[in-house]
Amino acid sequence: MSEAATPGVIPVDTHHGDDVDVRAIVVWGLVSVLITVASIAGLYALYTTFYDEQRVIKSYDQKFVVADNAISQQEASLEGNIRYLSTDGKTIGVPIGKAMEIVAKEFEQKQ
Repeated sequence: MSEAATPGVIPVDTHHGDDVDVRAIVVWGLVSVLITVASIAGLYALYTTFYDEQRVIKSYDQKFVVADNAISQQEASLEGNIRYLSTDGKTIGVPIGKAMEIVAKEFEQKQ
């Protein structure tokens, strides 16, 4: 008998290397999923940390120079004297403190 195999028949003891190792595939799949989840969680934690720091720096420590100047100018114009706001003399501007004094005097005179 000859040692050669008959055509189309594969000897049982030969290993061709195309067997699928399911256990290795499952293990590497789980490891890659865990690494991905850990990476996403770590990056999200870094993002929230830096976002909170930047929000504090940008909003709470910001100097509002233009807004403060505008408010100061408005307060100065409101605390001035009684003045005409229209050219026809029908609309006047009265500071709130003086307007309250005038209304209080008129109320006392009516009683």
